[in-house]
Amino acid sequence: MRVVPATPSVGTAGVWFVLSYGAAVVGYVAVSALASRLLHHDFGYFHIAMSASLDAALLALFGAHRGALRQAARLDPADDAGLVGLRRDVRAISLFTLPAAAAAGAVGAWLLSGGQERTTRLVLAASVGAVIWLSGRQKLIANVLRGLGSVRFAGLVEGRSGGALVAACQCVAVGAVILLVPAPSVAVVLGAVAVGFAGPVLFAHLLLRRRWSHVKMARPRLADAQAAMSQNRHFASNLVAAALNTNIDLWLAGLLLTAYETSLFSAAERVSTLLPVVTMSLGVVASPLVSRSVGHRSDELESLLRTGATVAAGLTLLLWLPMLLAPGAVLRLIFGDAFGPAAVILVILTLGGMSNVLTGACSVALSMSGHEAIVSRVQWAAVALRSALGLVLVSMFGVTGLAISASGVTALMWCALWWFSLRRTGIRTHPTSRPDVMLLRRVPA
Repeated sequence: MRVVPATPSVGTAGVWFVLSYGAAVVGYVAVSALASRLLHHDFGYFHIAMSASLDAALLALFGAHRGALRQAARLDPADDAGLVGLRRDVRAISLFTLPAAAAAGAVGAWLLSGGQERTTRLVLAASVGAVIWLSGRQKLIANVLRGLGSVRFAGLVEGRSGGALVAACQCVAVGAVILLVPAPSVAVVLGAVAVGFAGPVLFAHLLLRRRWSHVKMARPRLADAQAAMSQNRHFASNLVAAALNTNIDLWLAGLLLTAYETSLFSAAERVSTLLPVVTMSLGVVASPLVSRSVGHRSDELESLLRTGATVAAGLTLLLWLPMLLAPGAVLRLIFGDAFGPAAVILVILTLGGMSNVLTGACSVALSMSGHEAIVSRVQWAAVALRSALGLVLVSMFGVTGLAISASGVTALMWCALWWFSLRRTGIRTHPTSRPDVMLLRRVPA
């Protein structure tokens, strides 16, 4: 029988996750700041390589990490048969789809870097493959641990680009590159980022292994991976669409703008990702609760989500004000003087980011209540609109037009998800004028 750790309240788990996820995002921005000083005008291309690798990992997971979270959250502590099924799905994805995606990514990186020296191409291919496999394992293990009750540790290995532990290790690795490698290439810096994943992922793997080592498993089969992919296909669709919505604007910049303009857009986009930190934290912490409660404790769930959204909006305002009032100073402080001209881009992107904050955890309410197909359709519609509108506006107004497109489509997408959440679940997720803060302390996460 597995040992279940004491589960903290939503408020306690939320505070912990905000701190850990905030540290992850700060580390993510810190890695970017170090990379921008190493790579200068090639910084945008580093961001593109990194985002493409992370998206490939998401595609390889095929939604299994979110399906595993929902499945683990519903498991009875004595349900070893359910634990066997959970472990079987996780193992199948780790042994079949993730290695295949890593190999494909490495080959793609080799082919796309044909104009570089052979050594650079090898380093780039190895780095891309390593990032894909390690980031996929990180997301998979972190979600299972959270579902099984290891809320605090899961918070340290969740978040943008890997979580607080990964971000700290990546900062150390990129810092070592600054000290040891003169004029490093994108491939070398990406390799340092891959090294930063290794230690935390190994530790998380060992922790999860202890949690389910008592259950006996049959030999792995390719059919297990096919079954896991089939049952999580809607999760996969909306997660890939979400990743594209996050990164496709940057990819358009890389295709249509100069290296310097791409770097400006990349820097502004990275800073704007700080805004939804608290809201995303609320969504992650509330996911198991939504899975268990929707349909029979909906009033309490709505009150909790709206209270969380209110707290998130208030805290986010403190982050937003410096970006509105002194965007150039913020960018110069983080990335250096060359990135000050991205101030207008940053202001525009934050307007779209605030729509996420003001609509609350609407996508979580949908996906964790069995309506993930709706989230998928909205996200893919946003991808199509973002691509078409981005192409038009970037041709007319350059990098500023791309920022307007990105911000406008983001706002439309989150408003649509909020509306569908209200229609399908009956739950409102936006901030309230009467938050019940004590509820956050009473309800277990």
